[in-house]
Amino acid sequence: MENAACMDCRLLALAQNARGAVAGAYRTSANLRFEGFDGLCTVLCGTSDDGPGGIVLGSAFRPRPFSDELSAGMPARFEGGVLAAGPLMFDVRGARLFDCALPDDGWRATSAEAGGMARVLQDALTAARRPRPNDAMQRFLAVRAMAFRDALRDGSGTKIAQAVRGLIGLGPGLTPSGDDQVTGCLAALRFALGPQDALVRAISDAAGRCRGSTTEVGASMLSSAREGRFRGVVRSLLAALKSEDERAVRRRLDALLGVGATSGLDMADGMTAGLHAAALARKW
Repeated sequence: MENAACMDCRLLALAQNARGAVAGAYRTSANLRFEGFDGLCTVLCGTSDDGPGGIVLGSAFRPRPFSDELSAGMPARFEGGVLAAGPLMFDVRGARLFDCALPDDGWRATSAEAGGMARVLQDALTAARRPRPNDAMQRFLAVRAMAFRDALRDGSGTKIAQAVRGLIGLGPGLTPSGDDQVTGCLAALRFALGPQDALVRAISDAAGRCRGSTTEVGASMLSSAREGRFRGVVRSLLAALKSEDERAVRRRLDALLGVGATSGLDMADGMTAGLHAAALARKW
């Protein structure tokens, strides 16, 4: 049995008694779905990043990849704080609980503050020099991403809905690039303008209507984003931007850029777009 170091606090009730199945298994992670739980539960090793539905194991290394021991459809069950998935067992009873919700202390960014955070993040991205693959999909994604930015500047709910539909599900990977960009944008807008802002509601509503247009992992990420829950590297980068600590921004951006092949970069681009949109929205 392997011990969990920490887990999402939303899993606490689930950990007492729940049935489900393995949704997918990879080298350092496994996704599980449970009855009555909206989204996926993800068991991870080799990371300190705390994300929605996450269970982070205490050991940074497993001798065998999850994909060697688990396959989609295998039964999974929580009972009394112990998770059984296929032949594997994980003890979450001593796990530290974390909360993925963006903190909301009532602070709202001014136009100047949001614009300043956007510039700092854009400068850090430029300095990081993370080029994108030069292929047809990336070029198509760039066109759709520009349409999304234009819709944000326009502020029209209809145009935002069209642009979100054009992005979600677009691109390869467990979380398509378009999903990552929308998630990053939602995080930045919610952080800067609050959960009740019209732009936040428009993007959230549009993303909710596109749940069937993307992967199961992408849909789970977007569902969490709509509820204001994001992975730790996103929350910490936003906090660093607010504190105006450019050294911390670079460190935390590096951590975000390490997520997936391009997922971190796509989220950072979405965050930049969201902060630019927040700066403009606060001028109205």
